Amino acid sequence: MDNPFDQIRKGVGELVRQVAILPMETEDGAPEWCFAPGEGDNQEMTRLLSLFDSWECHVRDSLLRVHPGRNQEIIEILRIVRSKIALNRTNRHFMGYIREGAPPSSGRDFYLTTFERTLDHLQGIWEETLRQEDPSASSSLLSEGR
Repeated sequence: MDNPFDQIRKGVGELVRQVAILPMETEDGAPEWCFAPGEGDNQEMTRLLSLFDSWECHVRDSLLRVHPGRNQEIIEILRIVRSKIALNRTNRHFMGYIREGAPPSSGRDFYLTTFERTLDHLQGIWEETLRQEDPSASSSLLSEGR
C-alpha cells in the first residue's frame, strides 16, 4: 500500500496555516490558543483522517507483528498522528501555549514541527517494517522517496 505521508503532511500544513485560532483562558488564567476550524476545514480534516485510517488499516498488523517490543510506542504514535491531523479535536482543538507577546504564527510553526517530527518517526518505522517484510520491494519504494 502506498504511504499517504506526503499528502497528509501537505494537507495538515495547509490546515494549520489557514484555520482560525482563538485565544482562550485556562482555569488558572494562563493564555491558551485553540484552533477554530470552519466547515471546510472540518471536511478537509475528515478527508485526511480517512486517508490515514485507510493506510493504518492495511499496515497496523504488520507494524505490530514486525516490532513486537515497540507495540505501545507504535499505538501511541498512531494516536498522536490521528489527533494532530484532527487539530487536537479531542482536546478542544488545543493548539498550544504561546509565549507572551509572540505572534500566533509561532504556535502554528511549533504545532507543525511536532506533527512532522512524529509523522517522520512513524514513516521510519513503516519503512523499517517494509525492509524486514520484503527487502526487494521496500528498496524500490524507499529509492522513490516514499
